[in-house]
Amino acid sequence: MPRFRPTLHPSAFPMSRIAIATAILVVTIEAPNAIASEWAAGPTFPTSGAPRAHVAAAEIGGTIWALGGTPFDGGDNGVTHYLASGASTWTAAPAQEGPILWHGAAIDGLNRIIVFGGVDATGNQEGSNYAYNPIDGPEDGLPDRSGSAPLGRFAYATDDVGRAYTIGGGPGPDATTGDPNIGHSERYVASSDSWEVLDPAPYGVAEAALAYDGLGHLLLFGGIDATASARLTTVAQFDLASETWMTDVVAPMPVALSGHKAVLGSDDRIYVIGGESGPIGTPIPEDRVWVLHLPTGTWSEGPTMAAAHRHFGAVMGPGDTIYVLGGNDTDTVETLYTSPCPEFSNFAASQSRWAGETLVLAPAVSGGSPITYRWQKNGTDLFDGPSDGGGTISGAASGALVITQLAGADDGAYTLTATNECGTTVSDPMAVTVVAPADMHVAWTATSLHPSGAISSRGYGVGDGQETGTVVYTATDGNEEHAVLWSGTAESMIDLHNPSTIKTGAVATAGGMQGGNWWEPFEIFQNGQWYLVYFPEACAWSGSAGSFQNLRVSGWEYSGVYDSDGVHQIGAVSRDDEVGNVYTRAGMWSGTSGSWMSLHPSSGVSNSSGAALDGDQQYGSILTPYPGPIRKAAKWSGTAASYEDMHPAGASRSWISGAGDGQQVGSAEFGGVVRAMLWSGHKLSAIDLTGSDDLIPTVMDAAGGLQVGTRFVGATHAVVLASDGDDWVDLHE
Repeated sequence: MPRFRPTLHPSAFPMSRIAIATAILVVTIEAPNAIASEWAAGPTFPTSGAPRAHVAAAEIGGTIWALGGTPFDGGDNGVTHYLASGASTWTAAPAQEGPILWHGAAIDGLNRIIVFGGVDATGNQEGSNYAYNPIDGPEDGLPDRSGSAPLGRFAYATDDVGRAYTIGGGPGPDATTGDPNIGHSERYVASSDSWEVLDPAPYGVAEAALAYDGLGHLLLFGGIDATASARLTTVAQFDLASETWMTDVVAPMPVALSGHKAVLGSDDRIYVIGGESGPIGTPIPEDRVWVLHLPTGTWSEGPTMAAAHRHFGAVMGPGDTIYVLGGNDTDTVETLYTSPCPEFSNFAASQSRWAGETLVLAPAVSGGSPITYRWQKNGTDLFDGPSDGGGTISGAASGALVITQLAGADDGAYTLTATNECGTTVSDPMAVTVVAPADMHVAWTATSLHPSGAISSRGYGVGDGQETGTVVYTATDGNEEHAVLWSGTAESMIDLHNPSTIKTGAVATAGGMQGGNWWEPFEIFQNGQWYLVYFPEACAWSGSAGSFQNLRVSGWEYSGVYDSDGVHQIGAVSRDDEVGNVYTRAGMWSGTSGSWMSLHPSSGVSNSSGAALDGDQQYGSILTPYPGPIRKAAKWSGTAASYEDMHPAGASRSWISGAGDGQQVGSAEFGGVVRAMLWSGHKLSAIDLTGSDDLIPTVMDAAGGLQVGTRFVGATHAVVLASDGDDWVDLHE
C-alpha cells in the first residue's frame, strides 16, 4: 500500500539531515586491575604419565598443536598431538622428524605450521626445518638457518604478519667462555622462503622467552647469560620497524628465569610463565607467573599454576585463553583466561537531537565479562534520576544511556567508562546538541492541489518543493488512478501515468526522482480463452511520464515502492505459493529493476518490508519465524546484515512507516490497543504519542523534529505534533 505523506507548508519544516559520524574509539587504559582469573586444568596428554617435555606449541583455526618433544614415538620421532576447538581430549597426529629437542614452531605468513631448529637427544644432530601437514605430517622442506645459528635453546616467536624469529641459543647451562651462549638473531619470511640474519641481541643468552607485544616489538625475557654464570632478569626490546635492539625500555623481570615461556594475552599483558629460577647448578622449577602490563610497563605477580612447568610449550588459544603444555616433569595442561579490555565501536563523535525526544547512547562494547559501566556528562558521573533538562536518566550504570524529554540543558559531552578484569577504558567524548524544532503554533496555510476536471485527488509525498499523489478523472469500473507530480500549485501538475495500465500511484519524491507503484498488464490463457490481468509492481520516474521505469524484480510476482530519497527507492518484493503462503522481502532499488538489493536478514526472520528512508538508514518491519510470527519495527544501515530490532519493550507488535531528520514514526500494539509511536534511532527511544485525553493519533511522517498525521476530533483531522501527544496543532479546515 502507498504511504501517506501530508502536503504541508514548506517553511514549517527545516529539512537539514542529521549526519551522525561513526568512529571506533581510541582506547584509554587507566591503572591495571588485579587479575581475577585462575589457572584451570586442561586435558592431560595421552602419554601414560610420561612427561611431555620440549613441546613446540602452535594454534591455527582454533586448534592447539603440541609438536614434537618427549616421549619419542618408538624412540625415533617426536610425538605430536592436537586439541580441536571445544574438544576435551588430545588426538595423536603424524610424528615429527627425529627425536628432536629445543626446536621451535610457528604459523607462518602462508598460514602453514612450520617446525625449525633443535637438536637430537644426543645433542649432536640438527633438527630438520619443514612445513607440517596436519594430515600427512612433515612435508615441504624449509631452508636451513645460517651456519651461525645455534642449533637449540633459542627463543622463538612470530610477529603480526607471520614472520618467525629465533633469538639467541647455545649450550645453555653448559656454556663457557670458549663456547658461549650467543645473541644470534634470524627471521623466516614465508613469501620468499628464506631466513634473514638480523642484528644480534645485545648480549648472549639461551633458554630465554620471546613474545610479540602487539605494538610493533619483540620482547626478549631473561634466560641464561653468555657464560652460564647466572639467569637474567633483563628484558630487551627489538623494534620491528627500525630493526634495532634496546635494553632500557622495559623494566627487568622481578625474578631471574630460564626455560620459561612468554605469551601475549588478550588483556594487553604479557604473561611470563614457569621455567627455572635459582643458581644455574641447582635450578628451582617454577609454578609462578609474572605479568607485564604493557600500557604502564609495570610488573605484578599473576595466578600460580597447579604444577611447575619448565621446558614446555605455551600458546594463546581460542577463547582468549593461554594454554601451557607439559614440561620436563609433567604431562599436564593448564589454561588461563585473559579478559580482553573493553573496547567501543559505532559511537557517534557528535550528534544533534530534537528537543522532546528520547536520547539513547548505546555504543557496541566488546571485552571480557563481566564489565561494569558508568556514564559521564562533561566529566561528571551520571546517575539514574532527573536529568539537567527536566527529563529522566536511566541506564547510567549500563552500556545504554537513556534520557527522556530532551531539552537544551542536556547539551554536553558524554563519555562512557567501562571496567573489567583487564582494566578501565574511557570512551572518546560525544558532543550532544539539542535542537528546538520549528514553532508549529503558527498560522498554517492549506493549498489545494486538486486539478481541474478531476473527480478526486490525493497527496502522498512531499520533498524538495514537489508533491506526489494520485488523480482520478473518470468514474469507470477500473477507477483509473493516475500518478501525478505537483510543484506547489494545482496548475503545476504533471501526469506521470503509464497509458498501458489501469492504475499508477506516486508515493514519494526527492531530488527530482519519484517512486511509486503501477499495475503491470499480463495476458494469461485460461479455460480456452485469453484474459488480461494486472500485477502490482514497483516503479520510478524522473519528473515525466516518459521517464517511467518498471522496477519489477525477476523471480518475484509483486513489488512496491513506499519511499524515495532521490537516489534510492525502498519497499518490498513478494510472491505466494499454491497453498497461500506469502513471502515478502524488504529491499532497495537505485532507479532500475536490476539495482534491487535485498535487506532481508539471513536468519531469525520470516518476512520483511521496507517503508522509509532517512540518510544512510532504512526502516520498516520484519516478521519473526512461523508459527506465531510477530511483526517488529526494523532498522537497516544499507545491508541485510545491518538489521537492528526497533521493537518497543512490552509491545505485541510494531512497525515503522515514516522517517525524517533522525526521527521515525509508526505504531505499536500494547494490550490490544494500537498506539502511535515515535523513535529516535534506537528501540529504547520509543515514545507513545497518545495524549493525556487518551485520544490516539495516527502518525505518518517526521521532519524537522515534528511529526504529522491524523487525530479523531469528532472527525478525522490532520494534525502536527512535537514529540508529545499533548503538544499538537489541528490543521483541519
